[in-house]
Amino acid sequence: MERKFNIGDHVIERVRPFQKLTVVNFLNGLYYCKIHERDSKKQLVYTENELKQFVHFIQNPENSTF
Repeated sequence: MERKFNIGDHVIERVRPFQKLTVVNFLNGLYYCKIHERDSKKQLVYTENELKQFVHFIQNPENSTF
């Protein structure tokens, strides 16, 4: 089965994109994820269409308005 995300990839939920997740396993079309940088053993399970790739935007400090 072709998969969109690999183990170790950072992803987010489509409906709640505020929490960064890390893919820890893929089995029978399901992605097992954990909350990024949290030591919990609890895993969350998603189908491929419930996730999307995490995109990190880097702000250029020279163009910052702060």
